[in-house]
Amino acid sequence: MEHPLFAFLQLLIGALILSNRHKLRTLGLTLSLVWSGFLWVFGEGLGGIYASTMSGGVFPGTPSLLNGFPGAALLYAWLSIILLLPERMWRLEGVFSPIRDGAAVLFAVSTLVQLSPLMWTAYGQASIFTANLDNLPTQLWFTVEGIAHFSVSHPVTANTLEALAEGLAALGVWGVTPKRWGYIYATILLGFTWWFSLGLGGILTGLGTDPNTPPLILLLMTPYILRCRQTQPNQT
Repeated sequence: MEHPLFAFLQLLIGALILSNRHKLRTLGLTLSLVWSGFLWVFGEGLGGIYASTMSGGVFPGTPSLLNGFPGAALLYAWLSIILLLPERMWRLEGVFSPIRDGAAVLFAVSTLVQLSPLMWTAYGQASIFTANLDNLPTQLWFTVEGIAHFSVSHPVTANTLEALAEGLAALGVWGVTPKRWGYIYATILLGFTWWFSLGLGGILTGLGTDPNTPPLILLLMTPYILRCRQTQPNQT
């Protein structure tokens, strides 16, 4: 169970961000940035890059977009920074825009992370689908068990498909000229990830403390959607 003080702090941050007063919103976003950074380091272990044991040993983790990389807390911090940027940064112009192309950068980094040696093994693949079965009620395990079994039995094939899927998402939401198919495809990929490998963040079991990364990545894609709406209907 989450500590009452932590719950109060998060409610306070949310209330401040929703305020119609600029100074209070800025305070809320600043608190969100600090709190998210704290959670990412001490609560999420830098997004699973390293896995610590109770004996004190530190071993390579199995970070993957499919099991929550880079961590929901880091994405909350990222979103806070974006909302704190001055209005001129929201023109979404230029070859590279940190706001418009943020989701593309995340997908690209996730693709490189997916290529780590451990993810080509049965152990690495088990950390994605099999390990997250507990995030769903047992009555719904059947929806994931087939994919979980395939990924562990054929780790090289599974990881090849996963890396290609993430790389295609990066290409689809990158660039000055938006590609609507890219947004649609990335949204489908996030939906797949949210259900099959993250179990909706455990919210159906009553044990989840947040919805995990896919909804936050979708928020990061919002500036890309705005850019799409600014383009001509015949652009692809």
